[in-house]
Amino acid sequence: MPIVLALTAAAVWGAGDFLGGVASRRIRTEQVLFISQAVGLAALLIAVLVIPGAPARSDLLWGAAGGILGTAGLYGLYGQLAKGAASVVAPTTAVSAALTPVVVGLALGETPGALTMTGVAIALVAVGLLAGGEGHHADPGAALTVKIRRAINRSFWVAIASGLGFGAFYVCLAQTSQEAGLWPLVAAKASAVIGLAMIPSVWKGIGRSPGGAVRVAAVAGVLDSAANAAYITAVRAGSLTWVPVISSLYPASTVLLARVFQKQRLGRLHIAGLVLALLAIALVTAGSG
Repeated sequence: MPIVLALTAAAVWGAGDFLGGVASRRIRTEQVLFISQAVGLAALLIAVLVIPGAPARSDLLWGAAGGILGTAGLYGLYGQLAKGAASVVAPTTAVSAALTPVVVGLALGETPGALTMTGVAIALVAVGLLAGGEGHHADPGAALTVKIRRAINRSFWVAIASGLGFGAFYVCLAQTSQEAGLWPLVAAKASAVIGLAMIPSVWKGIGRSPGGAVRVAAVAGVLDSAANAAYITAVRAGSLTWVPVISSLYPASTVLLARVFQKQRLGRLHIAGLVLALLAIALVTAGSG
């Protein structure tokens, strides 16, 4: 059951991220985040009436911390998706997010097996490939120069930072208790909404935002909350090591939607990187099962 929930979270997160990127092309990214988080909060407040919980103070604090860190990750991801770089940004973010719980586990004294560590090594290679470009040059030196420049491209590093934010979100929610129900997610959304409301640009022209973009952002918020609920249920029944990794498969959904609706193409390096990323996720899961 935890595996099914983790995969569900991945699929729904990917769809929500795609819609968030679409909305960010028409209105400010911070406005998309504010609308989506506010709608997501409303959805969760309804959900806790149906699925009651008894959260401790620590549960709410972990949720709030996760909300702030996860929203920071979303801000970076949505901004880059709006630039039409889903095929690179989404998988890179996912690998970064998948590695974060593994690093935290190591720091806490966990001892992953050989399969898990092999997966970590392959994931690092995957990140390098996903950061590469599609250009073909006759001069190998020129090709290497282009790859190095692209490797330090701002979009790549923003994607890495976004992944770290998501990874921290994974870790924070994993610290909450089963008895808390979905209340830690309410705390997460509330902290995100409050933080975003303090950004002046959120309110600039928000009343004149295109209705279509607002609706897309709202749907993204509902999907994000649904994915969060699936994830927190999965990680409580499973393990911090492998549930976040399975949930990090969401780029498959994002990239598929981008290819179908935006006609984005994948270069050979991108395809190789995505395949290695999926292989790394599979190995980490197998080693931590």
